[in-house]
Amino acid sequence: MENMQKQLFLANRALIEKLVPIPQELLAFE
Repeated sequence: MENMQKQLFLANRALIEKLVPIPQELLAFE
């Protein structure tokens, strides 16, 4: 179940990144 949530989170994040381009400065913090 936890793996499924992780997949969903990554899928949502990828979708959000497509819709809202995130500045490279913010990505550098990860």
